Amino acid sequence: MIEDGDITGLTSNPTIFEQAIAGTDVFDDVLCTLAADGQTADSIFDALAIEDIKSAADLFMPT
Repeated sequence: MIEDGDITGLTSNPTIFEQAIAGTDVFDDVLCTLAADGQTADSIFDALAIEDIKSAADLFMPT
């Protein structure tokens, strides 16, 4: 959809990330790993959100 011009940007929103983390299993593996490493809830959230945003931005790099 990015290549076709249907999606032209991205946004981040803590509420959307919170819903995605709590409501899907997409983040479960890394969440469990970070929790087992003793990370706090805030640092886990930050790590997941930052990695997700970076991945999305990488997809937009060609544009």
